Amino acid sequence: MGSKYKPYVVTEDKILETFGDVNFLEYGGQLLLQGPVYEEQDPSENQWLEVIEPPPDDMSEDDPNARWEIYRFEPEQFKVVDVADDIDPREFCRYLVTAIYDEDWPHPVHMYDEWFHKNLSSVAESMDFDFEDLRAGFCSDDVKVRCWSWLALGGYFGWNELDQYPLLLTKAEAYARYGEPLEEEDE
Repeated sequence: MGSKYKPYVVTEDKILETFGDVNFLEYGGQLLLQGPVYEEQDPSENQWLEVIEPPPDDMSEDDPNARWEIYRFEPEQFKVVDVADDIDPREFCRYLVTAIYDEDWPHPVHMYDEWFHKNLSSVAESMDFDFEDLRAGFCSDDVKVRCWSWLALGGYFGWNELDQYPLLLTKAEAYARYGEPLEEEDE
């Protein structure tokens, strides 16, 4: 007997932050989610962003071919490492590497520079961010600040660069996962 698809259910207590429209199933949006926290685990170790892309505007959500694309990725924290230039030690090269990088690692630091770092100024310009603020966002201890940098990166390069295997959900599966849209808060 085969197993029936049982979706992960995103409840309000798992949503740490919404970015974009609160009616993300209809208009698209981004959610910062808290996953399960196990004994002796830091809650920040299991947080991820979900980007919800609804069907195209010219397709009814009731169309049997309508699909919601759900991109999921961890808003990983980085740090900046400066290395003195070999020719002129007064000059330095700056790298953006994982926050757990240690200078004892076996390869030169430039081998750990993030794939997008060389294009970060283009990302900043296109998304109307200050370059230094965007880079600092990736290094922030505040996951919500890091999310803005990750969202700018995905907006520039495309979500497939951050999750090459998005979930493709039917209307029934999307509503089973997220339930009804969140109510807008009174201001």
